[in-house]
Amino acid sequence: MSMPMLSKKSGEATWRTWDFTDGVTGTSIDSITNVTIQNLGEVAGSAAVTSVAQEVQGTFINLKLAGGTDGEVYLITVTILTADGQTLVLGALLYIQDPKPYEAA
Repeated sequence: MSMPMLSKKSGEATWRTWDFTDGVTGTSIDSITNVTIQNLGEVAGSAAVTSVAQEVQGTFINLKLAGGTDGEVYLITVTILTADGQTLVLGALLYIQDPKPYEAA
């Protein structure tokens, strides 16, 4: 399975979702144990992306993400603990894409 590709603008703080439905069958999410956000180095000196809020909603994890630099890609990994003691990990790539100024032809 390929890693999901998400996007946002650098100046926004917005929610993105990780779907743990396949791994949580017959149990539930007990807690979010770790969130890592790694800059992949596409843009020199790029700003960090941070998770400013987290929530569990059924079999989904929602992260409110802020920051980043236009053109940079970040690897975001979410680790959870299920009610029956499983540790599950899902990753996604976050691409920061700001609108480009209009250029007349």
